[in-house]
Amino acid sequence: DLQERALADPKLDIRTGKRAVDIAGDDGVTGVVIEDVASGETETLDAYGALVHVGMRPNTDCLEFLLDLDGDGYAEPDAQLQTEIPGIILAGDIRRASPRVVAAAIEDGALAAATAQRILSG
Repeated sequence: DLQERALADPKLDIRTGKRAVDIAGDDGVTGVVIEDVASGETETLDAYGALVHVGMRPNTDCLEFLLDLDGDGYAEPDAQLQTEIPGIILAGDIRRASPRVVAAAIEDGALAAATAQRILSG
């Protein structure tokens, strides 16, 4: 399976039991500091950039009475980002299918604006 192939690939440096604790660099990213969760030891890995993912649960508590959310708090709008309630459009990390990266959020924003314009235009 994919995980076994990745672990066996000598070109990949996979480290388990670690967590990222800091991003190094004063004028841009130069490294990522990782910590061994068992020992607390840290080391800095060279890096030229970092993709930060904050949180795993969307902030949708205020919508649970209104929309059909799954057990993790995500909603699943249609391809035009519309929900089951006409006029309510979802974009970004609130969507179950979102890849949770800035580029996708920008694309969602553009699609949401186009959908809203279409709805308002009749």
